[in-house]
Amino acid sequence: GVGEAWASGAVRVYGTGQSQVARAHLGAGELADERARFVAASKRVAEGLRQAGEKLNLSDPLVADAAAVLRAHATMAEDPEFAARVLEKIDTHHINAAWAIERTIAELARRLEAISDRYIAARAVDLRQVGERVIAELEDGEVRPAAPDASYLSGSIVVVRDLAPGAAVEL
Repeated sequence: GVGEAWASGAVRVYGTGQSQVARAHLGAGELADERARFVAASKRVAEGLRQAGEKLNLSDPLVADAAAVLRAHATMAEDPEFAARVLEKIDTHHINAAWAIERTIAELARRLEAISDRYIAARAVDLRQVGERVIAELEDGEVRPAAPDASYLSGSIVVVRDLAPGAAVEL
């Protein structure tokens, strides 16, 4: 909710705008390695989300809900249908995994958003957040936390455009 308040501190802007996805066409000999990179990245992201959820104090109902969201995001990251679509794009279009993820997420999100059930349509946001996390892991070569280190934010006013559940939990 929104309420009246006053705060003083350094302003930290987190997650500004859309990041650019590296796009590359691949040779036939590079496809197997790119497929393996995608599968490994998805597994690492899913495991990181599960571990973040396991660290939470589940006795608080709000925190338990956040843990459920993290588990759902982990499941999305390893979803066999999602993986099959990404791998098909890598193989068919000879493109890198990040680009294939971006295209797959865009297609699936459009389908979800077209559903008349508002709850289901809203899952497009979750799907995009999971895709962004897998892409970030692919491009960085390591699983990044969803949010910046707490010491960076201590005593700060944090401004975000879109706060993923994983980032909210880690904040």
